[in-house]
Amino acid sequence: MFSLFALFCALQAFDAITTIECLKLPNRFEANPVMRKLFSIFGATPTLIIVKLAVCIIIGTLILLNKMPMLMLGVSDICYMWVVYNNIKELK
Repeated sequence: MFSLFALFCALQAFDAITTIECLKLPNRFEANPVMRKLFSIFGATPTLIIVKLAVCIIIGTLILLNKMPMLMLGVSDICYMWVVYNNIKELK
């Protein structure tokens, strides 16, 4: 479970980094309307740092409390791999 959580946290960081880089490109915008609104209020970098840290803390807490099924964490990792892959694809 620790490996999946470590991967999850790394993917959160990669998602934040690649999203920030994608937003620097012309005609690119955040697809998630909630995050897009938060970006307009607080800026992309501060929003991503706070949200990604909060998500990692919440997931870590659920793991410690044995409330996070390993399958759910694995599926989340796969989903974030896809998100990061698409961000990297946009950067090329």
